[in-house]
This record gives sequence, structure tokens and C-alpha cells, in this order.
Amino acid sequence: MSFRIGIRAVVSLVLWALAAIFVQFFPNSEETPTGSLFIFVLAVIAVLLVSYLLLSKNPEKNQKKQALADVSSVFAVVLIVWEAMTAKWRVVDAFIFPSPGTVFGNLWTDRVELLGHIAASTKLLITGFGFALILGVFIGLLAGSNQRVQGLVKSLANIASPIPPIVYIPYAITILPSFFMSSVFVIFLGAFWPILINTINGVGQIEHRLIDSARTLQLSPWTLFRRVLFPGALPGIFSGATVGLVFAFILLTAAELIGGTAGLGYYVKYFTDFGDYSRVVVGIIVIGFYVTILMTLLQRIERYCLRWKQR
Repeated sequence: MSFRIGIRAVVSLVLWALAAIFVQFFPNSEETPTGSLFIFVLAVIAVLLVSYLLLSKNPEKNQKKQALADVSSVFAVVLIVWEAMTAKWRVVDAFIFPSPGTVFGNLWTDRVELLGHIAASTKLLITGFGFALILGVFIGLLAGSNQRVQGLVKSLANIASPIPPIVYIPYAITILPSFFMSSVFVIFLGAFWPILINTINGVGQIEHRLIDSARTLQLSPWTLFRRVLFPGALPGIFSGATVGLVFAFILLTAAELIGGTAGLGYYVKYFTDFGDYSRVVVGIIVIGFYVTILMTLLQRIERYCLRWKQR
């Protein structure tokens, strides 16, 4: 462990300790709930974070650990400022800006309901994004290996891809038989074009001599796709998948806000209509963590599949 990481870990621990002390021992401006569970969670976060930063011995992770320590420190400062402006000194409107204790209490109370909404959003996201990934990669590999098909596909992409898929939501809800199918359709459109275009570009980055050698060996089209084009285009595929996943989740949330009956977007809209802004903040926080987990998972898959590039 480097000295720099140790200092950053200590700074992060001190900030989280200050946050816990400030939340627990400074008097509130009024009867604003704090909750012992909230304090316990702050302590657990600090202990787990510092344990990871100080005990992990892998030197390859030093840069990531430095970034994690910095981000953790920023979150601790944000928490202190948030607590000060809401529960302690009530600088802002309590109705619109609930205290951290109130938000965390509602998060714990609604944990089972939130899991159901997460499951509903995940089902939509996996279906729409999955179709986009399969079809986008297949057409992208085909277009990347055939100039005539590539010209046709790129022409269609130049026309259709700039159209914001969100404009299709009301129309899709009207003509398709269920909200699930209309949401899948819109999510598919949002993710499909980035995956398709980046797959074509990924094929274009493959050295021509490799493709020429494969054709000289008279490989079958399936073997060419599987052994040459697909592995060579993986960097482009993952670039497109990353952008496509972001667009897919934005469109998923928008669809749930407009016509959903379940999902994280619906959860936020439902409590917005009732003016329960503490639960609106809960929804926003859960969405943030959910997207972070999805992107981290995709990045880990990318690192595993492209481990040959790091050698």
C-alpha cells in the first residue's frame, strides 16, 4: 500500500467520522428524525472503506483505490452539508429538501417495495438492451465485412439514429398491445444504434491482413465471424454497449415516468404526484446506485473479455 493511499484513507475515515458525530450529537433545529440505524450505516461504510483501502495489497489497484478514497471523501462532505442545511439549521425548505435521516428512514421502510421496482426495471432493461445487443452486433459484423451492406446500413443510421427515441414513447404505447412491449421497443431503439455503429467501426479497426489471411484459408462465413470478426471487433462492441446501456436506462426511466405501473421511474413519479419528496430523493439515490452497479458490471465483463489487450 502506498503512502498516498494511506493518507487518503485516513482523510476519508476522518470525514466519515465527522459526518457521524455531526449527525448524532449536534442538535436538530426541530424534531427531525436521525435514527440509530442511519448512524450505524455511516460507521459501517467508514470501516469497510478504510479496511479495503488499507488492507488490499494489490498494487495494480492503487489508482482505483485513490479514486475511491477521493469519491468517498466528497460523499462525506456532501452528507455533512446536506445534514447541516436540512436537519441542523433548516436553511432550505423542509418539504422539498428532506434531511438525510428522513430519506434513509424511508429507504429502509420501502426496501421491499423498491426491490420489486428494481426487478421490474431490470426485466425491461435486460429485454430491450439484450435484443439491441444481439441484433446490433450481428448486423454490425455483417455490415463491417461487406462494403455494400455497410453503405446501406450507414445511410439508414444517418437518417434514423439522430431521432430521439423518446419521441416514440407515446406512439409506441398507443399501437403496441402492452406497456412492456412498447417500453422494450423504445429501449431497443435507444441502445441499437450506438451498438451497431460502434460494431461496424470495430470491424474496421481489424487489420486487413488478418481478414485476408482468413479468406485465403477459405474459412466458412460462420468461422470467419466467430474466430476473426467478433473477437477483433470486441473493443468497438463494448464501446457501443456502454453508450447503449446509458441510453437504454434513460429511456427506461422516461417510459416508466410516462406510462409505467412499476419500476424505479414509476416510483419517483408516483411520490412526486403526492408531494412526498423524501421518497423522490430515495428513488433518485437508488437509481444512481443501480446505474453505477450496472456500469461497473459491464466494465468488469469488458475487462475479462479484453484481458488479452492488457498483456
